[in-house]
Amino acid sequence: MALISSYDELNRALQELENKTHQVNQSDLVSIKRECLDIQKIIHKQVQTFNQFEIRRSNEKIRQLLNKINEKSKSFGKPLFKFVGDPIPAKESQTLSSKINLSLAAVSAVGERVPDVKSLRQKSCRIGSENVYVHDVKESILYTGGSQSQMENHSGQIHIDLATKSIFQLSCNGPVFIDEVSHSVVVVDCHQLRLRRISNCTIYVRVRNNRVVVEECSNVHVRDYPQQTETHNEIYIDDFSDPTTGNSSTGVEYLATNVDETEFDWIFNLSEESDLSVDSLAKLKQLVH
Repeated sequence: MALISSYDELNRALQELENKTHQVNQSDLVSIKRECLDIQKIIHKQVQTFNQFEIRRSNEKIRQLLNKINEKSKSFGKPLFKFVGDPIPAKESQTLSSKINLSLAAVSAVGERVPDVKSLRQKSCRIGSENVYVHDVKESILYTGGSQSQMENHSGQIHIDLATKSIFQLSCNGPVFIDEVSHSVVVVDCHQLRLRRISNCTIYVRVRNNRVVVEECSNVHVRDYPQQTETHNEIYIDDFSDPTTGNSSTGVEYLATNVDETEFDWIFNLSEESDLSVDSLAKLKQLVH
């Protein structure tokens, strides 16, 4: 295989191999697997062409593709018919099992997850589920805790996607993923925090692993969480867009200082799900300008 000149070209090559696996015979799988391993060798040879993030993602795609190829190879090893003289159809139990497997495969191929909370406009909303996906929020306030001193710690994970001019107070024992958020304030206490395509935001954070993973962020100010103790560890900014920078990022600024712990207390006096009052909307706009 020829040299690969860019990450986009690498992605296209892997996608083409993925497409080939949809309708193949056993000999085709051997050829696809060989091509997949060739691409893996090229990545190692051209390590200077890609950054660490691109290498990690590509290796993960290759691993998933090889697993898929192996699973398909196993399926070819299961006889659907037994030939003695004239072909004899498989037993009904085998046919039923095949149908069940096909049904499960179809279920696993279902598209993107449906948001638990979506299309909020000038609302206050308390997030009450353990694993929650929030999509499309504007000029709204979302929170998990009942008070600043007694926040609920959800055991699952929280995913915020597509929001602007809003405030989020999030407390979670698992990971928090925030994607495509702008001109907002986030107060977050979690095990792991990942920020992607965030712009013009302030993030008050307490994270168990003392690390914030960022990607494609701009003008983001990371601050210590309200009520943070003076002996806390410094937050490490891990920028996937430029992994060579170490604990720094061109789009994210970390400052080891916090705010008055009562600054966000008014959020917890809001109704669990209602329109924002004129006063609350005015406070919101002051914080997210």
